[in-house]
Amino acid sequence: MTATTQTKHPPAGLEALATQIRPVLERYGVVSASVFGSLARGEERPESDVDLLVEFDANATLLTLAGLEAELCRELGREVDVVTPRGLKKMIRPQVMAEQVRIYG
Repeated sequence: MTATTQTKHPPAGLEALATQIRPVLERYGVVSASVFGSLARGEERPESDVDLLVEFDANATLLTLAGLEAELCRELGREVDVVTPRGLKKMIRPQVMAEQVRIYG
């Protein structure tokens, strides 16, 4: 059996986040981005990080991922964890796929 992904539409707060980081995502060749974790569940706090699931175009490398994460941290002024679908740990994959909220792409 395969997991079904359901893409939710972002609420207004996430729309603002998407607008703020869109230029960075475009610069790094991101084709889609979704938040997950506390931000996606509406449970974020001021100290919460941003958990971002991204898919890149075909030319992305590990350095691309690291550069994107560093630039997003600077842009947002808080911790950002960037992961690709392939980089998700098996144990959390079902939860991430179920709660993700697409903000780009």
